[in-house]
Amino acid sequence: MSIARYLPLLSAFFVFLLGLFVFTKNKKSKINLIFLLFSLANFIWLFGTFMMFISSMDTEALFWDKFIYIGVIFIPALVYH
Repeated sequence: MSIARYLPLLSAFFVFLLGLFVFTKNKKSKINLIFLLFSLANFIWLFGTFMMFISSMDTEALFWDKFIYIGVIFIPALVYH
């Protein structure tokens, strides 16, 4: 087992914690809310990548590959916003 398989999971949690940290600094700011949503989309993408890496069956890996796009599709829109 390679340590590289767990890097997306580690990154996912750090990204989500950063988003929560920024949001709690000023909950009324729209920019902080958008950054939280951006962090959540990145979390979904990275968590799905981790799950795809550790999948043992092809059908399971295919499910997680499709799951990744739930987060990926929102990343460009949130960056543009």
